[in-house]
Amino acid sequence: MWLISLISLYSVFILCVCGGIFKFLNMLDSNVDGSLRLKAISEVAFLVILASLSIVAPSAHPMLSKSDIITVPDDYPTIQEAIDAASPGDTVYVRAGTYFEWVHVAKSLMLIGESANTTIIQSPATNYGYGIVLSANNVTVAGFTIKKYSTGIRLQSSYNSIEENIILLNDDSNIYFYNSKNNTIKNNVMSNATWGLNTYDSFDHNIITGNRISHSNWGICIASSHGNTLRNNSMTNNKYNFGVKGPSLSHYIHDIDTSNTVDGKPIYYWINQQEKTVPNDAGCVYVVNSTDVLVKDLNLTCNRNAVRFVHTDESVIENVYFSENMYSITLAYSDMNIVRDCTITSTYGAISLSAARNNTITNNTISEGAGIRVSGGASNNVTRNTISECSPGILISGSADNNVIDNVMTDSGILFWYSSTQNMINGNVISSTGTHGYGIRIEESGGNIFVDNMLTGDAINFGVYGDSLSHFIQSADASNTVNGKPIYYWVDQKDKQIPSDAGYVAVVNSANITVKNLNLTFNGQGVLFAGSTNSTIENVNVTRNEFGIFLLESHDNVIDKNVVDRNTPRSGQTGLCGGIWIRSSENNVLTKNVITSNYEG
Repeated sequence: MWLISLISLYSVFILCVCGGIFKFLNMLDSNVDGSLRLKAISEVAFLVILASLSIVAPSAHPMLSKSDIITVPDDYPTIQEAIDAASPGDTVYVRAGTYFEWVHVAKSLMLIGESANTTIIQSPATNYGYGIVLSANNVTVAGFTIKKYSTGIRLQSSYNSIEENIILLNDDSNIYFYNSKNNTIKNNVMSNATWGLNTYDSFDHNIITGNRISHSNWGICIASSHGNTLRNNSMTNNKYNFGVKGPSLSHYIHDIDTSNTVDGKPIYYWINQQEKTVPNDAGCVYVVNSTDVLVKDLNLTCNRNAVRFVHTDESVIENVYFSENMYSITLAYSDMNIVRDCTITSTYGAISLSAARNNTITNNTISEGAGIRVSGGASNNVTRNTISECSPGILISGSADNNVIDNVMTDSGILFWYSSTQNMINGNVISSTGTHGYGIRIEESGGNIFVDNMLTGDAINFGVYGDSLSHFIQSADASNTVNGKPIYYWVDQKDKQIPSDAGYVAVVNSANITVKNLNLTFNGQGVLFAGSTNSTIENVNVTRNEFGIFLLESHDNVIDKNVVDRNTPRSGQTGLCGGIWIRSSENNVLTKNVITSNYEG
């Protein structure tokens, strides 16, 4: 509109000049020959008409400027040839038609299509390459349909404008930004891609407004960027409509108001707020650097993060229904929050805590997908949740001093990873079936405490894994059971015999222990020796475990007359398993064992 107004003002200016010249000529000496005066007037009128025509050719398209205009296909048959011939500041105007080419803009110019509905740029090879690549700053692309590439438009420069385009059916991204800043993305229609608008690193200070994004895996995803402004964007019928991610607080500082919607419901993106309640019409919730915020009684679906707290403390998420999100609830660097009475289903990650401390996750119902993840941080309480068909049900990764208490879990286990220590696991009821489930699995994590956990099923009920003795130092008493039989997890013992009712046996840093006349099934190890010496495993039936008998740093032991059968990968966590497995151990004697149908040995 502003260009049309400018043209109108210019025309008025020309007419005024013309009128002034007419008046001047009329004031000339009356002795001037009349025919000469008429000739001068005619020449002026011709110049005025010529000037007027020059500013609207080749058409009255509102995006065209006063720069030199190269028209496709009038001047050049392809868009790329026209761009190559253009000078910085020129306009390449493309008439209606379908152009099968890959376009690279390496100079500052305007690339304008006659109409987005009729001016089509399409891949010469379906779902291959980039439709338009911008490697120069200050480029405008407007008025096109761009389709059937790997990526429709790739921006790897800054200060560009992408407006009024239809971008669809691109295999990867409709618009992709790489290290691109200060752009305007306005009034585009995007659909049917993996990513609608996809960013990677340093996507800063952009204005994204009035775009409609639908029927893609991802709508708008902003990654590792800051200072962007979003207005009036509509995201509908995408698998995951909206998401912001990044490792630092600055990556969440954006200006995103409620004019942005997901499936018709507003995004609430709050920064530096206190003592507020999120309205119940919310479609997605981000709370950044805030305290005492209540998120309650909502129904949130189809986002990358339905509720995300970043550096937010002493807040509550209560009675919210989540479905079909990638991550339903995420607490990052957020402390002393409560998540309670929520229902979460069909999600890649139901509740994720990252570097978070002293949070309480209680009385939630979680099913289908992945359950509760605690990564880093410490001293969180995960209590009285009901979790089914999640793998894992609860994951503790690199985190300490957490309490996992009184959870009821079906086909959903508890997994410890990477130096997770001093955690209390108490009173959990876990039932697992099939070849890819587990009850409690501890990997490379020592010093945890297990009390009164009841494990049942024909999967891997209990197992400890690691490559050093410290990974096997656990406190697990006989109140823990496997299919109704107690776990005997002995550390620093000597001169004893494992009772005959054992359901699982671990002998750690011990000597002269006898393991005899047992039937041990459905565990990570039937019998585990770690750092143990001068002990005996005799007449034990170990079957359908991942490892039948496992020795680590254990010496001078006797393994005699055991049946070792069908010990194979069962939990889906490792391909290393088998009948009798001996690592970093010496002078052990194996005699008269029957070893059949194991994955190895």
